[in-house]
Amino acid sequence: MKPSIQARCPECGGLVEVPYILLGAPTACSSCDKTVVAEVPVGTVYPRTEHEITFRDFQQLLSGSAYRSAIGELLARWFDYEIRGIGETAVVRSRGGVAVDPVKLHRQIQEDSAKQREIYKTAIALWR
Repeated sequence: MKPSIQARCPECGGLVEVPYILLGAPTACSSCDKTVVAEVPVGTVYPRTEHEITFRDFQQLLSGSAYRSAIGELLARWFDYEIRGIGETAVVRSRGGVAVDPVKLHRQIQEDSAKQREIYKTAIALWR
């Protein structure tokens, strides 16, 4: 079973069950039906994970200029993708220039244990 977090909808305050790896990604609120980025209440105890990273962490790796080279190398090797832009304008594209959905890409990486472990270890090394 994948670890999840009880978060709050910023629109209606309802509880939203969010898979740990998708924290920071847009999700549908079951109470108000709006697409929101659920907010984790202060003091929340996070689940024990192995090599999972959240979507918010993945976005940081894509948009941070200090991380771009290392993460770009992984995406190029695994999928023949490249990161274009900087900061909030960073976009992952195929070599043909087609934009890649970052949530789908993150899920794809997290569902492959070898890729999940490699991006986790790379992230930890970069964040030290």
